[in-house]
Amino acid sequence: MRVTRARSRCGTFGGLGGRASLATLALALGVAGCGGQRWDYEKRGVTAVRLEHDLRECRKEAFNPNTLAIFRRVDWDALNRCMERLGYTVRPEG
Repeated sequence: MRVTRARSRCGTFGGLGGRASLATLALALGVAGCGGQRWDYEKRGVTAVRLEHDLRECRKEAFNPNTLAIFRRVDWDALNRCMERLGYTVRPEG
């Protein structure tokens, strides 16, 4: 049986298009609040499409609107607990 893996994408900003100066600013601001920890998510038999769906749903659940930030913030502990509830093995990347 195949194991599908995904890595968390801390500092990912969608919708900036080709605006390099905005992308540079977004990257600088995003990395500052990133915390440096990255995660691997593994589950036997799951498709890449299902994995992305589960990550998207867990990001919604882990969204923390009370943080002072320009970009959307995610509570990574809550996201990881959500993924574990869905049957994924969650490990620090590396």
